[in-house]
Amino acid sequence: MTKTRKLLLSLAILFHSLLLAASPMKEKEMRLDLLTTIQGRGDIVFAVEKEQFPYVYHDEKHRLTGYSIEVANQIAQELGSKASFIEKDEDILWTGLADGRYDLVMNIHSTISKELFSANFENSSAYLPMKAAVITRKNNDSILSPSDLKGRSTTTLRQPEYIKMAERYDAFYISLDSIDEVLSLVENGSIEAAIAPLDAFSLYIKQNKSSELQIIGVTKDIASDLTLVLRKGDESKDMRKAVNKAISELKKNGTLSALSLKYFHYDVLGKKANTANN
Repeated sequence: MTKTRKLLLSLAILFHSLLLAASPMKEKEMRLDLLTTIQGRGDIVFAVEKEQFPYVYHDEKHRLTGYSIEVANQIAQELGSKASFIEKDEDILWTGLADGRYDLVMNIHSTISKELFSANFENSSAYLPMKAAVITRKNNDSILSPSDLKGRSTTTLRQPEYIKMAERYDAFYISLDSIDEVLSLVENGSIEAAIAPLDAFSLYIKQNKSSELQIIGVTKDIASDLTLVLRKGDESKDMRKAVNKAISELKKNGTLSALSLKYFHYDVLGKKANTANN
């Protein structure tokens, strides 16, 4: 997104905030809280960013699916409701949430400042910790966890957060610009391991059905965890509590772990690996 578009987005949200602040108190008092509204309506409207595999995408039958879509469906079910989805370009997600066109945003990226975000929106608890995958060939029995990377030939993206992870594990590493090259070097045996984004691994496996790669572990968090985002204010408090309770239950009953295995080939929320190429 260009700086101009970011500025326009920030100004639009700021203008909306000022309008809300200037609203008569009676109007605020009459506004139903969000949880009551969705319970009466029977559905929760989630806004999602278009085509972000494996979080949000369309399958071969053009059905909307993905990790975040299934999480949203499960949360709605926990709240005794149904989920409906609006697909938007990332740069207009926030203005639509601010003016009430939808109830929640499934947070993938954020292009607004922390100050503007904190003034207008708030996060739910995390439904996916954002970690990097440590990847080897399936026949590699000498690297079984990230701690085994010490002194091992490793490749990663030429990005600060991934280089930092390679250095944290004291790996002998090279950094590259192309994720396909990163993973191909491990696939063909030229390099022993890779540190790569979870979603990039998922896409590689989808495109290379016969791949012999596996995730043997995940690193510490490298980015902000995935959450749902609500409008800030008294009308969202009960909804936020209900969503957080639903996410907690989905963690406890293993639903989020099962979805993680399905879409990332690894239980990011636990310790179970899945080497099958689904």
